[in-house]
Amino acid sequence: MAAGRGAMLLLVAVVLGIFLLNRTDDSAGTTVSQTPGTTQARKTGVTTTTVASITTTTRPTHDPATVKVLAVNGTATPGVGARIKDVLLTAKFNTLSPTDAKTKPVKATVVYYQPGYDVDAVAIARLFGFDVANTKPLPATAADMVKTGSQIANANVVVMGGDDVIAKLPAKAATSSTTGSITSTTKKPAASTTTTAKPAGSSTTSTTKKP
Repeated sequence: MAAGRGAMLLLVAVVLGIFLLNRTDDSAGTTVSQTPGTTQARKTGVTTTTVASITTTTRPTHDPATVKVLAVNGTATPGVGARIKDVLLTAKFNTLSPTDAKTKPVKATVVYYQPGYDVDAVAIARLFGFDVANTKPLPATAADMVKTGSQIANANVVVMGGDDVIAKLPAKAATSSTTGSITSTTKKPAASTTTTAKPAGSSTTSTTKKP
């Protein structure tokens, strides 16, 4: 009888152990809850990271004819501002009369831009072999950078030409001036000869007049 009771207790203990073991496995597994139209899953100890996508939008440049550009000579070399303007004109930009920087020399070329013209400034910088690193927003004190500060207010973009732009500009066309010489030839009239005839036996005298 005692042996039967012991066997019964042993069986109960085994069944209880299996039951507890199954509960432990379930708590460490995956719990899935479902609602109509929605499925959610969660795993214990698993971390999910969501990376937001980044969308890059490239704005187009303005029509060059509508972009007012001021060329500034920041070098000690005369005529650099006009040569910068010529490059801008070739690219169809609306160029203002070039001017000089108040403080010279400027070592590095900078293309300054008004708000909304940053893309145009990059395009202009590339005309001279530069890139976005050479572009900056136009500072509030920009009028103090040039001799004719009033022009800054009318410009959308300002090209401050530095010493490094000279080698990037097209070669200046040589100007030759030819003065034609006129040779005037005056013909002298032929010398006239006057012959006076005298009676026979007398000598004949011939007189030649020079002009």
